[in-house]
Amino acid sequence: MPGTFGNQRGKRTSHRLVVEELGQAVVGGEFAIGETLPGDTDLAARFSVSRTVLREAMKTLAAKGLVVARARIGTRVLPRAHWNLFDSDVLTWHFGAGVDEDFLRHVSEVRLALEPYAAALAARRASDADIARMMRLAVAMGDASHSPPHAGARRSRIPPPPPGSLAQSVHADGRQPDRGGADGRFSAYQPDSR
Repeated sequence: MPGTFGNQRGKRTSHRLVVEELGQAVVGGEFAIGETLPGDTDLAARFSVSRTVLREAMKTLAAKGLVVARARIGTRVLPRAHWNLFDSDVLTWHFGAGVDEDFLRHVSEVRLALEPYAAALAARRASDADIARMMRLAVAMGDASHSPPHAGARRSRIPPPPPGSLAQSVHADGRQPDRGGADGRFSAYQPDSR
């Protein structure tokens, strides 16, 4: 990515152009953590934008957690721990710059923190049809012959669950799994405790 900063043009607004190029430069390492960005005058000239557009772009980058502006000091690049990894631009810039093991570990930690809660909410709010579909998907993923669709390949239909399985009983004759749990959902599923 070196050498691309300030050289890209396209059909974007001036604000978007500045945000994207500065964001990519920060995430890509062209500006080190703790480094002060060039001054407003230099950046406005480099991007051929007004100081107003530049200030708005800096506010956007600050909202993403990439930079902090200080009077008489300048705009400084914040440590990665401050970066908003829920922001689609920040994620896109990360993947564009290349990801390392530390970044992937951080994303995994975020997923581990959120996904169980999201799955619990989905289970509590799922309709009977949703539950039957999830059971079919789970059975399909457990099948050794199952392979996920590849990019560009035609997506295959989910195979029916195996005969005699809990998912098959929901699928075939409309019977529901045992609903004796606290909230009445998925109580028949018990993880292997071995």
